[in-house]
Amino acid sequence: MSECTNEHCFYAFDTLYCHLNPRAKPIPLDFPDTKYPLFVTWNIRSGSSQPRLRGCIGSFQPLDLKEGLQEYALISLPFTKRRSTASKYTKPLTATYLPDVAPAQGWTKLEAVDSAIRKAGYDGRITEDVRRSIKMRTYQAKKATVTWEEYWAWRTWKEAQAESSDEEEEEEEQ
Repeated sequence: MSECTNEHCFYAFDTLYCHLNPRAKPIPLDFPDTKYPLFVTWNIRSGSSQPRLRGCIGSFQPLDLKEGLQEYALISLPFTKRRSTASKYTKPLTATYLPDVAPAQGWTKLEAVDSAIRKAGYDGRITEDVRRSIKMRTYQAKKATVTWEEYWAWRTWKEAQAESSDEEEEEEEQ
């Protein structure tokens, strides 16, 4: 399996939902727990507007899929503010954007590069010399996306299935 699926998105949403609602029980999912590089991205919508990037974090190092999705779903919580404390004097700065972020934000190449420089923690003046000093790598990504409404419909359906199954087991025991 090298494709990401809606099931992976449901898993990330469910991790977040159960974290915020401790009485909620996670919905068990049955996808292979193999190792992959992965990123979790949260977008927010206001009314009927286009989704806006709110948080994205991940790893190019292959991680166990279930553990990685759980960890990054919570680390990238939409209401958490992350701030890099990296300094241009102490260590190399790194940042990444998934391939679809710049077009989704309507950024030019220059705006995307400058944004990545800021994201990496650089707070000085961005000049042509700064831009020429960076090393850039491009890559491909596979992506799955679900909305909150799709997740909620899925969770409601799964809970109803579980209740129905529990009732059938009770009837068989009697």
